Amino acid sequence: MCKAAGTTLMELLTTLAIFAVVATLAAPGLRTLQLDARRTAVVNGFLHSVFLARSEAIKRGSIVSVCRSGDGRSCDYSGADWNIGWIVFANQDQDEPPQLDPSEEVIAHAAAWPGGSIASNRPAYSFRPVTQAV
Repeated sequence: MCKAAGTTLMELLTTLAIFAVVATLAAPGLRTLQLDARRTAVVNGFLHSVFLARSEAIKRGSIVSVCRSGDGRSCDYSGADWNIGWIVFANQDQDEPPQLDPSEEVIAHAAAWPGGSIASNRPAYSFRPVTQAV
């Protein structure tokens, strides 16, 4: 007598039911993982911009500033959160608070992040090319 190889309809439905339950339980965790990854990327982008400004100040021998900017063409000091975006620019005229002038070069620009907020204790950061000995 020959036994048929394969799966029955009942085995297939049971497997699909188990898969559906596991997928339903895993979906919220995947969404959280995606949001965490995005937040990490944006915060790391902000830190990268700060480190870039520091290294560019040393390389150029002049002040380089980081400020909040929604449009990438001017500094915005009206809000407190950095989630509107920011720019890194060569602050040739050394103004304080830093303002991007038409003659100053934008080194980097980060777009807005509507998914959260980035808070900082400063409205802008300016890096000088040399440190003074204490």
